[in-house]
Amino acid sequence: MAKRKVSCLPCRIKKVKCDGEKPCTRCEARQTACIYQRPGAVGRPPKNAVVNKLVLSRIASNIHDNKEGPNSNAFCREFIFENVSMTPVLAPMRYLHDNTEQGLDFYINTLFTTYFAKNTTLDHFIEDRRNENAVTFHSDYAHVNTKVKIFDLTDYFTWMSADMASILMKRVSKLKLTYYTDLEFSRTALAYDRTTSFFESPSSRSLVINPLNSLPPQQAVRLIECFFCIHPFSNLLNKTMLLQSYWTDTADPLLLTVVYGTTIFKSQLLDGKPLELWDALNKKKRNPFLDYAHVLLSKATSETTPSKYQAIVLLALFEVTFGFPKRGMSLFGLSYMLAARLGLFDNSMPAGLSDVEKELLLNTFWAAFETTIRGCVELEQIPRAALAYHEHPYPPPNIKLSKSYQYDVENNNPRLFKWYFYLLETFYIKSVVARISCKLILQLPHSSDPTLPKAPWQVLSHFRPELFKPYPRLQPNVEERVAQVLDEFQQFNQTCRKDWSPLQAYTLDLFYLFYRINLYFIRDSVRKPDGKHHPFSLYQHHTPAVLDLTNVDNVLRVHKAIPESIELLDRTYDHLINPVNYYEQTDFLPRGIIISGVDSAVQVLMYAYRLEASDQLRQHIEKAEAILNIPIIWGDWGTSELLKTVIRNFLGANPEKGKTATRGGEPSLSPNSSISTHENDTSLFDSVDLNDDSTDLITSLLPPIHADSAYTTQPPAPPPSNFIMTPWLTGQEPWMQDINQILSNSDLLSMPFVDPFQPQTQPQPQPQQAQEQQQFEFVNDILNGLF
Repeated sequence: MAKRKVSCLPCRIKKVKCDGEKPCTRCEARQTACIYQRPGAVGRPPKNAVVNKLVLSRIASNIHDNKEGPNSNAFCREFIFENVSMTPVLAPMRYLHDNTEQGLDFYINTLFTTYFAKNTTLDHFIEDRRNENAVTFHSDYAHVNTKVKIFDLTDYFTWMSADMASILMKRVSKLKLTYYTDLEFSRTALAYDRTTSFFESPSSRSLVINPLNSLPPQQAVRLIECFFCIHPFSNLLNKTMLLQSYWTDTADPLLLTVVYGTTIFKSQLLDGKPLELWDALNKKKRNPFLDYAHVLLSKATSETTPSKYQAIVLLALFEVTFGFPKRGMSLFGLSYMLAARLGLFDNSMPAGLSDVEKELLLNTFWAAFETTIRGCVELEQIPRAALAYHEHPYPPPNIKLSKSYQYDVENNNPRLFKWYFYLLETFYIKSVVARISCKLILQLPHSSDPTLPKAPWQVLSHFRPELFKPYPRLQPNVEERVAQVLDEFQQFNQTCRKDWSPLQAYTLDLFYLFYRINLYFIRDSVRKPDGKHHPFSLYQHHTPAVLDLTNVDNVLRVHKAIPESIELLDRTYDHLINPVNYYEQTDFLPRGIIISGVDSAVQVLMYAYRLEASDQLRQHIEKAEAILNIPIIWGDWGTSELLKTVIRNFLGANPEKGKTATRGGEPSLSPNSSISTHENDTSLFDSVDLNDDSTDLITSLLPPIHADSAYTTQPPAPPPSNFIMTPWLTGQEPWMQDINQILSNSDLLSMPFVDPFQPQTQPQPQPQQAQEQQQFEFVNDILNGLF
């Protein structure tokens, strides 16, 4: 059968015969361009009810707006899969620096070199963590072992919020927390990362094959479904739109590659295998999609699109947590450039974006913002343009107000993950805590040392000049400025709580009280900084000592913090005794910030009780012990046991009036067991044997110490013989055990979705193993037969 000839477009227009050559005879004679129309898809389009319904709905809406004739609908049905895209084309197209010649690789390499070149501040941090020559290089990073095993990411936002707040208060406040140890995740991650450039060599990139071509549609759709079941940042994308763009071949290849790659890496959670931090430093544990994402970045233009912005933030989040942290941090820098070009900093987002797409862009910004603040607290690298002046709306506080979620529901495409509503609620909490933490940091004195790495001009030119002015400080006194930020936080909680769940309201109030209590005891070096260039360093290691109660200023601060301490304990007790407040799921409780808040409140009340004993103070100290005695909430948490020991020994050594101490000659565990004029009072933990293996205390990062000098100044520990070979954490510390408990709620993973706003019917009980196999049985098939 002879092949059918196709006419070129100029011959079609003139309605003349065309010989079908390239170029045809007529065009060659006329010396005009000979253009052939691209052939359409062969065969029937895939039957996808969601796709057809969404596309036709959007087309019908556009037709109604444009008042076109009724025949247009029938015409569009014939060309639905060839001509319709769910993501609008941004007109005019926006490029970084308005330069169509420079690709993304130019900006990425500039950022990487600026922040991770030799003799920068970050490089000094990295070298200090490596202990100079104590690191042995391993090309495959197979020996990295951080002892943090993640079985479930449902509580990821809750844990990171508490960690961020505890680090900040430990470095700013004089109030000593009983248990918390700064584990320096960011600096440790950078120490493990030995990369000296962002991209692999060109010869290595040329060997990477496009894995998108080898992925059948059925497996691709299943990976997308899996992404929305296990990825905590799945709220950055809309499930319906992503599936729509996939079926219509309009999806950004970079976005699809990142979705597939991160999903395959994290899908081991579905098999009960834990994730480990920076495990993807080992190239053998990465997958072709993750490698191909970097190849696409090296070839990408600098055109700024929402899908490219989302893909880069998702990849950055993965790399800083599980992969190459230096590359992840560089991608965060690039994401702020894209955000500025998309109009997120001056409210000039492109015309044509729907409300759902605008919400997704804001979610993407907040995901990058939260992670950046966590790194800033630890590394004192503050990109003020990204943190200080933005006034973006917060992400939706719940699924009821989420336009993206409602869009999925309207199109009969809901999330399968049972606790998705909890992820949205905690994502909102983390956003609020990140913004408040940012404002607090910017009230502190900062170094003006010119050795700090400055952003290159290619980055700075994307932001308005006024964004780089000093952050406004309306009050000359740092304590007044901090108090003003906290007052705004309190007012925000009161104004916006009408849209919050009881869990959100309690958690944000708890963060406010935790900050307020600790910042009553702001460090002297913050209030009265010394030196012109280094007045105060947020990064400086600071171990709070026992408060000297012969100091009148300390006594006044203790009395000032009593009302908030009592309120924190009352609110916590009332919240915990009613399981409805946390959906009858104890795993939903923000135990990290609860233990930090209770610890701070108890410290204040014990100081106050020693100064002036009262029944009210004692009752609330006992209430703190009662909070920590609820077994269904705390289980075998090591930190709660440590704090309970401190409280019990204090109550025993400080009996009620008219009663004698049950431990006559034994020293009290109270921070105020005696009015001491010594700078380092060692009576606080005299009865706790810090070298006893049964004692719950983090000691792996501290030098060996004896019980009689537990909290006196000690010389630094000798560097390990091999930093990489030596486990960063032993895994036996109570706080590390608590992290592993927070991240091991694997029973929450494979449940069907529950809408908290709708009445629930009791499902028939089924074995958990059967549920997991029923819902996620496709994962192993995909991973085994993919490559």
